[in-house]
Amino acid sequence: MEKIKQLNHNLKLSLNINIETKLERVWEILTSPLYMKEYLYGTEAISEWKEGSTLVFRGIWEGTTYEDRGLIRTWQPPYYFTYTYYSNFFGLPDLPENYSLLENRLSLNGDFVEIHLTQTRFVRMLPCQEIEQRTK
Repeated sequence: MEKIKQLNHNLKLSLNINIETKLERVWEILTSPLYMKEYLYGTEAISEWKEGSTLVFRGIWEGTTYEDRGLIRTWQPPYYFTYTYYSNFFGLPDLPENYSLLENRLSLNGDFVEIHLTQTRFVRMLPCQEIEQRTK
């Protein structure tokens, strides 16, 4: 049976937010394991937090223990960082082409911090009819 999932390199999610706060505060919240545990639903984030270091996400999701991973590709505090991300939940082999790419860019606009978050390369589920046909 063929796999019913594939990583789609064309899918992209972008989020832009303006917050009236200090740039360093936003950077701390986005990159501190203490805060990441809050906004990633209890996930523990482990890294040396520098360019080229591994990034491990550990936790429990709906009763299943997981350990996701990636690599910090760019680290330019307090403005910019990117990392790759792989999860066994993708259902794909652990190969470089099966990693998502997350980009976090911060900039100042007066008293506001502009947060630009982008994720590319998603797992795409096939339409139900196509799944049904492949499993017959």
